[in-house]
Amino acid sequence: MRNGSRIEGKTCVNAELREKLILKTEQVFMLAGAESYDQAMQQFGKMLEFLNSHYDPMRTKEQLRTLLDQMPEPSFMQRRLLFGVLKYLPQIMRFGLKRLAETAEFTLPEIPTGRPGLELQIRTEIVEFVGNQHKRVPSLDRCMKSAAQKFGVSKGTVQRAWDDRASLDDADFRSALKFLRDGPRD
Repeated sequence: MRNGSRIEGKTCVNAELREKLILKTEQVFMLAGAESYDQAMQQFGKMLEFLNSHYDPMRTKEQLRTLLDQMPEPSFMQRRLLFGVLKYLPQIMRFGLKRLAETAEFTLPEIPTGRPGLELQIRTEIVEFVGNQHKRVPSLDRCMKSAAQKFGVSKGTVQRAWDDRASLDDADFRSALKFLRDGPRD
C-alpha cells in the first residue's frame, strides 16, 4: 500500500483510497434509498439538527428549568399527559426504535446469512502463512495441513481462504462489525 500525503507530520489517506471510500459510501447511501451522497448527507444533517434542537435545551437540569419556565402553564389534561409521557418514556423509546427497525427491514439490504466465514484478519494470516510455508516447502497440500493445525480450522477452510486470496480486500460482515466495535487494529 502506498503511503498517503502528510499533514502536520501525520500520514493521511492516499488519494486513490480516499476516492474509493467516497464512491463506496455513496453506493451504500443509494442502496439505502438516497438519490446521491449529497442528498443522503442533507437528510442525515436534518435528522441530527432535529435531535439536537430537542436535546440541547434540556442538556442540564438548569437548562430544562429555563425551558420549562418559558412554556405556558399546562392544563390539567396536558399535565397528566406530560407525566404519562415521562412514566412511559422507556417504552416510548422502545416503540420508536422498533418502528425504525421495521422501516429498516423493508428499506435496507438484509444482514448476510449462511455459514459465517473467517474474519478478514484470520484469512489474511492463513494466506500469509501458507504463502510463506510454500516458499520453503514445495507441497502446497502439506502447507495447508500445517496451516489448518496452526489456526485450528479444517483443511477445507484453509483451502477456501487460499482460493479466495485475491479477494482479501473484501471484509466480511462480522469483520466489519468487529472493526466498528473495537476500532482499528494494526
